Amino acid sequence: MSLRLVEIIVPTSLTKRVEELIQEEEVEELPRIPLGEELMMVRIILDAEETEAVTMRFKEVFSTFKGFRINILQLGATIPEYRPIEEKEKEEKEKGRAEAMKRSEGSVPSIADRTEGAGASPVPAEGEKVVPEKKTQNDKQRKKRRISRDELYSDLSDAVKVNVNYVALVILSVIVAAVGLVENNIAVIIGAMVIAPLLTPNVALSLSTTLANKNLARKALITLGSGLLLALVLSFVFGVFLHVDPTINEIALRTKVSIGDAIIGLAAGAAAALFFAIGAGTSLVGVTVAAALMPPLVVTGLLLGAGEYYYASQSLLLLVSNLIGINLAGTIVFISLGVWPSEWREEEKAKRSAFTAVGVWIILFIVLAVILLAAERMIQIA
Repeated sequence: MSLRLVEIIVPTSLTKRVEELIQEEEVEELPRIPLGEELMMVRIILDAEETEAVTMRFKEVFSTFKGFRINILQLGATIPEYRPIEEKEKEEKEKGRAEAMKRSEGSVPSIADRTEGAGASPVPAEGEKVVPEKKTQNDKQRKKRRISRDELYSDLSDAVKVNVNYVALVILSVIVAAVGLVENNIAVIIGAMVIAPLLTPNVALSLSTTLANKNLARKALITLGSGLLLALVLSFVFGVFLHVDPTINEIALRTKVSIGDAIIGLAAGAAAALFFAIGAGTSLVGVTVAAALMPPLVVTGLLLGAGEYYYASQSLLLLVSNLIGINLAGTIVFISLGVWPSEWREEEKAKRSAFTAVGVWIILFIVLAVILLAAERMIQIA
């Protein structure tokens, strides 16, 4: 997991409360930067997985004050190497224990020493005050192996925009896929899968479900729908003018759908959501190939343009299978990682929305699986 530099702008008058909060959260603070007389910038370094829990605490305390803002920046490296405070304290304790054992070498160890060395809780000396381990409300949240919901939302929200780059990538991927399919060239088809930008809108749609964010859902649907429609129309035009043979191996493979294809869609959707959740959304090449949205879409358009409507319906079924699998698995992954809104009222609303969506996707997946199994059965009988 990578590091994050968190910049928190708070009123200078609340310096004492800032210090208390930093001590409570046990984070490493960098030198503060004064921003005039009324504001200051507090900077802390965190593991990406801890960012959400810590920023939520600062937001709870300071969000009502004028000028409050949190900036989360990716940190490539820091010298000397960053190490969590808990790790430093543990190392210091082990070092002190080793030195104490050297000093007491030859003496009979106490009950406390023996139990502590065995991994059990040390027995306190008489009159010694037992200090319980500090538990915070965000302990469970800190253990989530993912980046913060705000960073995740920002990454996907920026990625689902219908602009010149998006349209260009769709057009280029359709051209590459059409050539690869007609010429039966698997290497070229894989290139089209890598170029195609259709996977990200599906992941964004899954995230919008768990966050109950209508704006993100709208952007994801517009981006996905426009990409699918543009690719279908363009490949249809190619199908009218090109010689499209349904028996070509790479085309025929996209007209034979099985339950295995639906399972692949589930796995690809889970992997895509997980990649974004851990902050590795730019490394989706393998997942994009596994999801395989562009080839069946282009095959559908080519076959429609060539008048092969039956085969076109089969490739369309494969596309629908992948879309259902990706969205179902993506939503489940975000639910399992606890990606909910920060406000509890919104969280309850989002949970209802997410579980309803999962139910709908599961029903669609079951219907699809029944259709595929029935089709396989009919082929075996024939």
